[in-house]
Amino acid sequence: MNATRPACPPETQNTTTASIPQNPAETQYSQALDALYEQLDAVVTPADKLQLPRPVTGRLGGPMSIWTNFPHLCELIDREPAQVAEYIAQELCTTVSLTEKLELKIRYRLGSEKACQILAKYLNVWVRCHVCRSLHTSLQRATTGRYHVIHCHSCLADHTPSVERQV
Repeated sequence: MNATRPACPPETQNTTTASIPQNPAETQYSQALDALYEQLDAVVTPADKLQLPRPVTGRLGGPMSIWTNFPHLCELIDREPAQVAEYIAQELCTTVSLTEKLELKIRYRLGSEKACQILAKYLNVWVRCHVCRSLHTSLQRATTGRYHVIHCHSCLADHTPSVERQV
């Protein structure tokens, strides 16, 4: 049995929109919406993504390790090496020190995978914007209180990280 779809009655068929004059308020709204989308595209572009190299770690003998590209990573994420080193020391429950070249000496057998995990955790808590997920942020001490504020340069949002330990 061949069933055909019934045709729509003439009063419900689609008419072309060219014959209907547009409301001036609708054209203003669509122009403003287009302008906002253009501004949004200018602020958030795929070129804003930050590519971080893998941590390069090595053994110094015994339980000591060295993180050689540590100053380069700190420069890319716009954080002070001492502040990042303090976070790593707290995460590993050990002592760390910075060399003259700002490489990180760690009293712990740290492999590249573990360094990646610690760096990813640090980025999620202390660097990444919680609104737009951008890494283009700066860490500022709040004017009142003993806490830090993360300021995003991409979306201009501010937020305070909620963690047990403040760096």
